[in-house]
Amino acid sequence: MNSSETDDLKTQSKSLKSLVKMVKIMNLFTEAQTTWGITEIANNLKMPKSTIFSIVKSLEKLNFLEQDNGNQYRLGVGVLQLGYAARVGSDINHSITPLLEDLNERTGLIVYFAIPHMGKVLYIESIYQSPQRKFGYSISGRTAYMHSTGLGKVMLAQAKSEEVDLILKLYGMPKLTEYTITDPEKLKAELKLVKEKGYAMDCREADPMIGCLAMPFRTRDGQFAGGISISGSYTTFNDETIPGFIESLAYTCCELSNRLYRVPFKIQICPNEEETFEMGN
Repeated sequence: MNSSETDDLKTQSKSLKSLVKMVKIMNLFTEAQTTWGITEIANNLKMPKSTIFSIVKSLEKLNFLEQDNGNQYRLGVGVLQLGYAARVGSDINHSITPLLEDLNERTGLIVYFAIPHMGKVLYIESIYQSPQRKFGYSISGRTAYMHSTGLGKVMLAQAKSEEVDLILKLYGMPKLTEYTITDPEKLKAELKLVKEKGYAMDCREADPMIGCLAMPFRTRDGQFAGGISISGSYTTFNDETIPGFIESLAYTCCELSNRLYRVPFKIQICPNEEETFEMGN
């Protein structure tokens, strides 16, 4: 290898390291904390403030970050543009959304489509309904715990036992309401029933006023592709209504499976060891 090739490799390695640092900074911005200062980022990632400042300014020029009136930074419009491009590039608009709208029409309940991502429920689409009109509500990108939601239980039921253990170890089982399951063994017993029945329920476990019924759906060749749920007041779900809801939800999942030839988004139920390490740093 000559000196020119060696220099090229060094440049590529340096560029890759800078890219990794950029991604780590971007991943700090969550629903729980939407703004960060340079010092906060540096302390969290254990990097020099000068390095963080340089990267943040580069991200700001690319419109991926923007500075508020003070010294805090938040995600910029460039992220919104990428998010929209991701949705347009998927099968959502022509394959998934029409079926979600139909399910909303038949049940009168809020409909959610989500996928598992890094140990949490990642919401992709939702359909709400008012007395005047039906409308989508932008929930794309929002995450939720798996142990306390119907969608999360459906996803955990698809996972291996060791993956379930790792997810619970990473995020714990926060008690969101008095009905939230916080005992791992009790949750695993319920996941076994979910796998047998083919659907999961959340009865006031994430919100004391809300109930939810969820099912998994697959591509035509049987690949797990995500989950669909219907949600509303917990009083809506009773012995008389649940069988009909199950039938409607099963019909939608079946129709969707017939239309999907590929998984619309990458499915990653649980972080691998390297990603777990990165999350912890």
